[in-house]
Amino acid sequence: MTAPSEPATSAADLAERALVGALLWDSGRVRDVRDWLRPGDLNHWKARSIYQTLTGLDRDGRSVAVTELPAVIAAGTYHDSRQGAITAVDLHTYMRATPATPPASAQFPDQLVRSNHVVYARRVLEAAARSMVAVAGSRIQEAAEHSREYPDLGAGALAATLAHTQQRLQVLGERLRHAQGSPGSLITAALGGPVPDTLPTDAPELEAGGIQSGPPAPPLTTRAVIEAEREVLTACLTDPTTRAALLGWLTPQDFCRPEHAATWAAYSALTKAGTPIDYVTLAWECERHNPDHDNPGLPADQLTTMARHTPALPGPAVRTIAHASLLRHTDTAREQVQAIAEDRSSDALTVVSAAADAYREVEHHARRLSGTTTAVSRASAALNPPTTPGSRQPHWTAPPPPDQPPQRDHRRGR
Repeated sequence: MTAPSEPATSAADLAERALVGALLWDSGRVRDVRDWLRPGDLNHWKARSIYQTLTGLDRDGRSVAVTELPAVIAAGTYHDSRQGAITAVDLHTYMRATPATPPASAQFPDQLVRSNHVVYARRVLEAAARSMVAVAGSRIQEAAEHSREYPDLGAGALAATLAHTQQRLQVLGERLRHAQGSPGSLITAALGGPVPDTLPTDAPELEAGGIQSGPPAPPLTTRAVIEAEREVLTACLTDPTTRAALLGWLTPQDFCRPEHAATWAAYSALTKAGTPIDYVTLAWECERHNPDHDNPGLPADQLTTMARHTPALPGPAVRTIAHASLLRHTDTAREQVQAIAEDRSSDALTVVSAAADAYREVEHHARRLSGTTTAVSRASAALNPPTTPGSRQPHWTAPPPPDQPPQRDHRRGR
C-alpha cells in the first residue's frame, strides 16, 4: 500500500512561500501589503499564521527579532494557535524559499538590493480572487438547486445570496485595484485608507416576497413551467387587468418557449401602439416577423381556442414563471463566470469584474422577480383582488360560439 502523494506545487504556492520569506527577512515590508492582502488570502495555515502575527506586531508597533518569533506565534496573540506549532525550522524554510534578498545593510552594504514582496503578494491575492469567484459560483449554484428543489419557499433566498455575493465581489475588486497601486502610503491615503473587510450595511435587503399568496407552486418541472406560461398568456388575453399588471413586470426573456416569448412581445407591442387586444389583433401581431425571438408566436387557431377559456387567477402560474426565469438567468451567469475564471490569460481584476457584472445582471432580475419593485406590488394586487360577498365575476371577452346557427325570425315567414 503506497502512501498518498503530496499535491504538486503550484505557482501560487511558490508566491505564497516567497512572500512570507521576504516578510520574515524584513518585517517592515508588511506595511506595503497589509492594507489589501488579508490573512485569509494565504492558502497554507502556517503561512497564514505567520502573516497574521507579523501584521499584528506591526500594527501594535512591536519589533521582534526573527529568533524570538516562534515564541510569539506560540502565544497565539494574533492567530489561532490551536492549528499547530510553528518552529524555527519552519521560519528558516520560508526564508530560504524567497528569491528576495535580506536588507542591503545586513550583508551587501555596497549594493542596492530590491525586494519583490509586493509582486508576490499580488500573485497571492490573484490566486485567492480566482478561488473566491469559484466559491461564489458554488454557493449560488447550491442556492439555485435548493430553490429548484423547494419552489414553495420562493426565490427570496436565492436573491439574497446573489446580493451578498455581489457585495463581496465589490470589496474584492476594490482590494485588487488597491493592490495595483502599492506600495506607498500616499496610495493608501488617496483611497481613503485600507479596504474594509466588512460589507456595507446600508445595502438594501431583498425580501422573499413577490406574488406569494394563493396555493403552493407546483414543482419546477419543464412541463409545469410550460403549462404555467400558457395559463398566463391565456389569462392576459381574456383579462385586461391582469394583462396591464403583468406587462409592467414580466419580460419576453422570462418565458422559456420561443413561441411564448414572441407572443408576450406581441402583447407588449400592441400595448405600446395603443391597439385594442383580442385574439384577432394578437394573432395578426404574432404572425409578423420578430427578429428578437425568431418565432412567429402562437398560431391563430390556438389563440382562438385560448380566448374561449375562462382561467382562474394566475397567481401560482406567475410565481412559477418568475421562479424558473430567475433560475435560468442564474445558470447562464454561473456558466459565464466559470468560463472566464478558468481562462488564465485574463488577470484577476478582469475575472472579478466580469463575475460582478454577470451577477449584477442576475441580481437585477432577482429584484424584479422577487417582489422588490413597484411593478410587482401592482401585479400582486391585480392578481389577488379582495373578494366581497355578492361580487360578480369579471366579464371575459370571447368570440361568438361557432357551433350555434343564427336564429331566424319565423314571425315574418322568412
